[in-house]
Amino acid sequence: MAEPAHEAQDKSIKDRKQQLYERDASPVLVGSGKSFKEFLRDTPPNPLSAGMKAALFAAGAVVAVLLILALMRVAGGPKKPVKATLVSNPVITVAA
Repeated sequence: MAEPAHEAQDKSIKDRKQQLYERDASPVLVGSGKSFKEFLRDTPPNPLSAGMKAALFAAGAVVAVLLILALMRVAGGPKKPVKATLVSNPVITVAA
């Protein structure tokens, strides 16, 4: 009695898999259909403003400085561990 229900479930799973994961025979075309040259010809140039160029240059300068500092830190190598000194007669005070 469980066999027909199991087969129906298997068929349902296979049908859903086919709907979700298997590709269609005909690909769907998306886009305007223009060639790249036509698109460039029809698109007007829009250069960046001077303020935007200055902001990008400043951000690039900050990134370059941070990169140089990080490389200098790595190039210095690992720091030597600090030696611990032992105190011969430690004094412990307890607050009352």
